[in-house]
Amino acid sequence: MTKVTPVPNAKAETFNIAAVTGLGEHKELLLDHLRKTYDRGPKANPFDAEKAWRQIEVTAQLYLVRNMLVEERKRTKVNVAQRYYRKIADTLKAAHALIAEAQRSDYLSVDLAHEWETTADRSSPVDQLVRIKDEFNAWLASLDAFAKRMREVSDELRQGPGRPGISRLPHNFVHALAVVYRDATGIKPGAGWLNSKGYQPGPFVRFVRDFMIAVEFDSDDRTAVDRSLKDHTIVNAIKATRSRAKQNKNKWGPSPFDDD
Repeated sequence: MTKVTPVPNAKAETFNIAAVTGLGEHKELLLDHLRKTYDRGPKANPFDAEKAWRQIEVTAQLYLVRNMLVEERKRTKVNVAQRYYRKIADTLKAAHALIAEAQRSDYLSVDLAHEWETTADRSSPVDQLVRIKDEFNAWLASLDAFAKRMREVSDELRQGPGRPGISRLPHNFVHALAVVYRDATGIKPGAGWLNSKGYQPGPFVRFVRDFMIAVEFDSDDRTAVDRSLKDHTIVNAIKATRSRAKQNKNKWGPSPFDDD
C-alpha cells in the first residue's frame, strides 16, 4: 500500500508546528472513525493508532502547507492587480485634473472637444461644436467615475476577502486520506450506498469530512462547516479521485480504492 511521507522542506517544517497543534483537538474523533471501521473489518493486523495518527498528521501538514502556498500565490497576484488599479486611478485622476485645468481657457476648451471628436473618427460641422463639447464633458465625467472605481477596487483588494468556506477537495489529499483509511482499517474506502432512505454516506465520507473540519476550521466553526461542506461535495470528490487513481497508477502507485 502507498505510504504517506512528508516533504523535506524547511518552510513546511516551520508550518508543521501550528498544523499539529490545531489538529490535536480532533485526534480522538478521527481515530475513532478508523477504529470503528477496523472493528467491522477482517482485522488481519492489530489496529495501530499511533501509526494512523502519524499519517493523519503528515497529511494535514502537507495539506495546510499546500494551502499556504496557494494563498501566497493568490496574494501575489492580488498585490500586482492592486498596484495596477491604484496606478490607473492615480493616472486618470491626474489626466482629469490636467484636462479640467486646460478647459479654463475658452480656446483650449473648444479645441480639446474638437480633437476628441476627431479621435472618435466622426467629423462634425463647426455648428455642432456645442453638442461635441457636451459629449466630451460627459466622457470626461465617465473617466473620473472610472478612476474612482479603480481606486475602490484597489482598496478592496488591499483589505482582502473574508474567510472563505471550503470550496475544493484536492484529489491528491483525498487519495492520501484513502491510503490512511485503508492502511488503518483494512477496508477499501467507499463513497456510500443507496437504500430505501436514499443515498447514505459511508464511513470514509465522514472521516474525510471531519478531517477537513479539523484542518480548515476551529472547533467553534463546526456549524459553518456543516453548511459549506456537504456530503455530496465529498462523495463527488471521492468518486473523481477514485477515477484519477485508476488512470494514474504509474504516478500515484497502487490505488487504495482497488480490491487487493
